[in-house]
Amino acid sequence: MNTMVETPVKTVKPVAPWVRADALTRCFLYWTPYDFTRASSKTTAWLTRFFSEFEKAIAKEHKLEGQYFLQMKSLEDRTHYLFVKNAPELMPIAGMGIVPGVPVTPPFSMESAGPLLRSEKTFQFQDYVADYVYWMLNGDLPVCREFWPSGGMSMMFVPPVPNSLPPQFKIPAVARKMVPAMDPDRFLKQALGLMNPFHRKSKELFGKPYEKELGYEGWVFFVPLLSSSHFFSLPADEIGKVLELSPVYVNESVADRGILVASKTDLSEILNEITRQVEAEGIWYPGLEPKS
Repeated sequence: MNTMVETPVKTVKPVAPWVRADALTRCFLYWTPYDFTRASSKTTAWLTRFFSEFEKAIAKEHKLEGQYFLQMKSLEDRTHYLFVKNAPELMPIAGMGIVPGVPVTPPFSMESAGPLLRSEKTFQFQDYVADYVYWMLNGDLPVCREFWPSGGMSMMFVPPVPNSLPPQFKIPAVARKMVPAMDPDRFLKQALGLMNPFHRKSKELFGKPYEKELGYEGWVFFVPLLSSSHFFSLPADEIGKVLELSPVYVNESVADRGILVASKTDLSEILNEITRQVEAEGIWYPGLEPKS
């Protein structure tokens, strides 16, 4: 398998705040800064607007659908409230996030509880929970964009499901009134979402090292959680697997204090066009506003 590309020497340079890793030749990698420890309403507004248009552009130019994923460990007060409030509409399904070189956190046991019982360490929730990731099947809901930036958002752009148009039938109004909480359109959308071969392919590409893990059979899918260092240090074939699964890959990387966009093809022109479009709407990345 060879999904690598050589970065051309001369390409359009991405405009600020985007930076391209020109030294990387195995794929195209872009980064925009964000300090996840200090929320900025202006930066959040810019990112939310940018990725809303980015999703549309990738669908139009590359015929790929954006799938939203949210790391459970990243949920804090604001995003936890958003998630719980909108979960019935978002239709989340749990899978496993994998960080190269980091083993899956084992289930809580008496052995792992030992240091806590002996007061040798304090309890930290994240130390005892694996990197579970929620796949939001109803990713076209506007609320999905409100999770940017949380330090735990990822987007995988995958080919659309062929022949996935829902059957045309009408449910009588009287039936809807009898069971107001039931939304047949939503359940149908969930079923169609599960037809996407993404989850099966992700297990084929990334699941083998985890086949002996206790919860493997229940993990519906795998999502690689990469930082910029992984794109330089991992074997080329491993990066190839990521881009085979998702030819355009987006991940909020706390380690990089920003958001990464990786692709098999040069996205500089798309990034530039959307950045200028958002600026034309009066939404500027902080520090890049025109001087009066």
